Amino acid sequence: MGRWVGGTMPEAARGCSDITDLYGEAFGVPPVGRRVFIRTRQLINGWEDDFKETWADVPPPGQPGS
Repeated sequence: MGRWVGGTMPEAARGCSDITDLYGEAFGVPPVGRRVFIRTRQLINGWEDDFKETWADVPPPGQPGS
């Protein structure tokens, strides 16, 4: 089971927030080929959404998404 890391996501650019640095600070840089999981939840004016889980495989350097 992963660790909980609270906080606010960075400002979105073109609909996406880059959380690479936040993830690296909390868990370290994952090795190439490792699958990482991220759980997010919206908090708007006291209303809380259900958690959404997203995952991705870590690409080699120079590949799209790296």
